[in-house]
Amino acid sequence: MERYLSEWLHVRRGGTWHFSRLRCTGHNYSPVFSNSTGPKAESSLNYTFYQPCYMLPKFSVPHHQFESDGIKLVRRRGNHPNWAHVPLNIFVDCPYNLAHNRQVRMLADLTRLGCYRNLVNWSVPTGQTKHQSLIPIQRDLRISAKHSLLTEIRVFGLIEHIVYTQYMIQRSLNIVFRQLLTRTSNVPLQSDHKTHAMLIRSALNASQLRAIESRIQLDTELYRFARALFTRRLCLYLISDSSIPFSFRRTIRTLLSHRPSLWAGLEYLLLGDRSNSQPPFARRLEDVLIRGFIRRGSVPVISFDVDSIKNRWVTKLAADFKKAGLLTAVTGSLIRDNKTIHVEEEEEDGED
Repeated sequence: MERYLSEWLHVRRGGTWHFSRLRCTGHNYSPVFSNSTGPKAESSLNYTFYQPCYMLPKFSVPHHQFESDGIKLVRRRGNHPNWAHVPLNIFVDCPYNLAHNRQVRMLADLTRLGCYRNLVNWSVPTGQTKHQSLIPIQRDLRISAKHSLLTEIRVFGLIEHIVYTQYMIQRSLNIVFRQLLTRTSNVPLQSDHKTHAMLIRSALNASQLRAIESRIQLDTELYRFARALFTRRLCLYLISDSSIPFSFRRTIRTLLSHRPSLWAGLEYLLLGDRSNSQPPFARRLEDVLIRGFIRRGSVPVISFDVDSIKNRWVTKLAADFKKAGLLTAVTGSLIRDNKTIHVEEEEEDGED
C-alpha cells in the first residue's frame, strides 16, 4: 500500500518516465515518442499493449483546472505531458498504470508470460475475497514472482524489519556494514519517521483503500509470501549462530521443528503482526543483534546526526507535498485536493 501511494505522490509531482522503454525478449512494448517539444506517437501495435495514462484523454488532467487555483505546474525536461496533480481515483482507474502490482511484475519471468501483452489483464481489479477472484493470467504472474523470489534471489530484506535485514545480509554475504542501518534503543533513524505514504494513508477513507487494494492484491499476496520466506530463512541463520544466546535459539528451534501449522506463530514471534506491533521476544532479540553488529565494527549513529536527519526529513516532506499540490503540517495533517483526501486543516500559531 505504501509503495503504491508513494508512486502516486511521485506522479503528482510530475514524474512520468516518459522516455523509458518497456522491453522484453528484445522487443519494445512502449509507444515511441519524439524528443521534441510535443509528443508524437509512431504508428505501432505496441499501443495495443501499453499507453501512458497521462496521454489518454479519459485519464489526463486538464492543466487549466490547476492554473486557476494558483498552483504552479510541474515542468519536466523536454516539455512533454505529465500527470501532475492527478487525483487518486483517476490514478487508480487507469488500466495501463504500471503501479498496479508492480512488485509482482518486476519479479516474474515475463518472457514465459507473453511479456507485456497481458499488462491490462494483470491489472484487472480483484475482489476482496480469496484466490477465486484472480483470473488465470494473474495466478500465473503471481506464481512466477514467488518462484523467482524463492529460487533466484539469495537474500532480501523487509524495510520494516531493518535489524533482521542487516543481519541476513551480513550473514549471507559475509560482510559487515560500516554503520548501523537501524536505530539503537536511544537513537532513532530516518526509517523510524513517518513517510509520505504513511501520512497519506492515514487520511484516506475506506472506499479509497478498497480501490487501491483491488489493484495491488497480487503485490499483497507476494508480500505475505515474502514475510513467511523471510521468517524461514532468518530462523535457519539464527539457530546456527553460536553468538545468539541459547534461550533464543531453543525457542526458535522448537517452533521450527514442529508441523508447519505452528510457523505462523513463529512469524508473529519474530515479526509481529501487520500493524507493526513488536512482541517482547522480538525486541530482546533485536537488541542482541544490534549489540552484535557493534561488536563486529558497525558504528552507531550519534544523536546529533539523527537530529540533523530529522530536520532534513521534515523539510523534504513539506517540499514534496507542496510540489504535489498537497499541504502538510509537521503533525501530519493533510489538505489540498478535497476530491482525493478529506482531512480538516489544523490551524498553526501565527498563520491563518
